[in-house]
Amino acid sequence: MGVTFGQGGCIIVLPPLPAEKQAYALARYSRSPDTIADSLRWVQDHSAERFWEKFYFEYGHASIADLGHLAICIEGLSDLAASAVLDDSLLDAQAKSTRYQDFSTVPLVFPCNDAEARLVFQQAATELLTAYREVFAVERRALVKAHPRPATMDPERYERTLSARALDVARYLLPMATSTNVGLVMSVRTLERTIGRLLASDYPEVQELGEALIKACQEPPAQFLAELFGQTTSIEPLAPTLARRAKLQNYAGIIREQAQFELHAIPDTILPVAIRGGIQQAVGTVGTLDLLPAHELPDEMLATLFYSRTNMSYRDCLGVVSGLCLARRDGILYRLIGKTEPQQDPPRELQAGYHFIFDIQMDYGGWRDLHRHRRCVQIAQRIDLAASSALPPVTADPGTPARLREAGERAQMAVSKLANLAGDEAAHYLLPFAHQVRCLFKMDFAQLQYICRLRTSPKGHDSYRSIAFAMAKAIWEKEPSLANFVVATGPEQRDPLVR
Repeated sequence: MGVTFGQGGCIIVLPPLPAEKQAYALARYSRSPDTIADSLRWVQDHSAERFWEKFYFEYGHASIADLGHLAICIEGLSDLAASAVLDDSLLDAQAKSTRYQDFSTVPLVFPCNDAEARLVFQQAATELLTAYREVFAVERRALVKAHPRPATMDPERYERTLSARALDVARYLLPMATSTNVGLVMSVRTLERTIGRLLASDYPEVQELGEALIKACQEPPAQFLAELFGQTTSIEPLAPTLARRAKLQNYAGIIREQAQFELHAIPDTILPVAIRGGIQQAVGTVGTLDLLPAHELPDEMLATLFYSRTNMSYRDCLGVVSGLCLARRDGILYRLIGKTEPQQDPPRELQAGYHFIFDIQMDYGGWRDLHRHRRCVQIAQRIDLAASSALPPVTADPGTPARLREAGERAQMAVSKLANLAGDEAAHYLLPFAHQVRCLFKMDFAQLQYICRLRTSPKGHDSYRSIAFAMAKAIWEKEPSLANFVVATGPEQRDPLVR
């Protein structure tokens, strides 16, 4: 049985199993002298649910839940909700790419029942999608004119490549309400954390999605899957025990809210000094990037907590913290994190101690691409309706920037009206991908090298290429001893026919 190697070694690949049964079998395998075959036979005759209730939920043996994995597909959620789903460092996931597919005819998601607000949204979103189609057509024609197909290039590949380049520009006009699909592979523990996080969201759509994930774990997978794989009997539910136990987990959210309260209690004599702002490196029309200097770990944790609850730059938040006396700083930290609850994941803001900290403001579409780098610690701020919009660094048609600005300005007026009618969360759905968002990226040197090399490639989107190159430049200037080890391709090196 299995593939043998060495002197009696054997590799056994397990068939697909319900996640909780798989975890049960592997957990027992690690805790008994039995072979995996014996452990699987045992699992078939004993209740996986009783095992989970006792060892995972009662005893808190959390690592058990890392042994069971699920593949989940979510269809028809907004891109805004997709960014919330994907915001976990321990899942593997892919969403539909706005760089390679035409999204002009996909449905829009706007979870608001106010009739007037829905009318404002529908009219403005229709205008954005009309402009999206126009910009795509104009950019594509200009690209074809500027870059005729080489005789050695396959016609279908040529068409796909130039269409993708045109979509790179047109996607600046897609509203965040654009529906998408997401494929996920995650452990049961990551799923439990994800469900708890989604249930604590400010967006009703995301909360509903968390409830739907609970139900999906409790029910057998779709019958068409059984038929697809030739099974005549129903497939078992994948994680029924988790479905019964999953609940809102907002410990991190409570700490963030307390951080906001603490920030408001800081004397005005300290705040104005910080609000003057720090030195940020402008990245053309794309946004800003700031590489922070080294600072103490307690300052980093507190500044990051303040950052997560405001629209201030990280340098400004750090200025607030440095203006506090040590006793006050440590007192705030103790009140925020000194009483960590058992079996609760600490907030991500406490993942501190990374040498490289970048505060980045850029277009939402480009940020969604960088958001995939889940080995970084990412702290995304709440979307600021007052933030400006970015323009693509390069366009094929010289009139495209003006078209984008005009469409964006019309959308912004509707966004303001929508916020007055239904609140900021509803207005976020109408914001185009050009709208700038701010996010803190903390990383080690290996991840820095990887991002700078990969995301500056001429195959990439011009937006994140500019940001990644700015990251490399900041390292070259501030860490010259590392300059030779950080490789990046300048954004001026472009080849629209390379994909």
